[in-house]
Amino acid sequence: MRYTDEETNERHVFTVHFLRAEIDPASLEGVDMSEAVLQSIEIAAQRGIRKVFIDNLTFICRDAEKAVTAAELMIRLARLKKMYDLTMVVIAHTPKRDSGFPLTQNDLAGSSKLMNFFDSGIVIGLSSSDKNLRYVKQVKYRAGEKEYDYDNLILYKTVKEHGYTHFAYRGHGVEADHIKAPSFFEDLDEILRSSTCRPTGRASARLPPCWIYHPLRCSAASKRQVNSASLLNPSKPLPTHPDTPKLF
Repeated sequence: MRYTDEETNERHVFTVHFLRAEIDPASLEGVDMSEAVLQSIEIAAQRGIRKVFIDNLTFICRDAEKAVTAAELMIRLARLKKMYDLTMVVIAHTPKRDSGFPLTQNDLAGSSKLMNFFDSGIVIGLSSSDKNLRYVKQVKYRAGEKEYDYDNLILYKTVKEHGYTHFAYRGHGVEADHIKAPSFFEDLDEILRSSTCRPTGRASARLPPCWIYHPLRCSAASKRQVNSASLLNPSKPLPTHPDTPKLF
């Protein structure tokens, strides 16, 4: 079990003030999920609950990618927050993304307009240097300047002590040290998969710029635009950086 020590069988016991509400799928037949959750939050607030965690947003709002639907849900959550003076934490996952790029507020699953309704926003990323290391980064802070940005991340280690799985503080770091740099071959494979061809064999559109990498480090000088037609026509070789090693 997640909160049980495998060696001693010691089980972590949460405080009695921590109440976890679970949704029974069998009881939701013919019921609007968002409406049911909103009503439950209001009932809890009327009974004295002042801190609410919603995990996760896309589960309670199946059409979160639609701006109108997502906005309606967030407006109602914001109204409950103000009415009952709640501290509300809304968790959302990221869609499939390239782990070689920094996390931003645009990586929020669903409509990008959701972030407009948040007073503040943080992201928790998985470090490429250690599978048990996580980094926390501010992506929005309405009340002032961001203190924990890409150059001042907060680092945490996932640890389990006496059956209690939690984050243990491990200092600060820079995001570039914790993201996986994509390889040239991963970029090339992605371009080939995404390129669409007409019957003539020519690419239907010019693809975005890709990076040709230095063997040890890439730089702005190594950025080159590649026309997908040159990828599909061997007579038009790919442009390369002078330092790129020859494989064949």
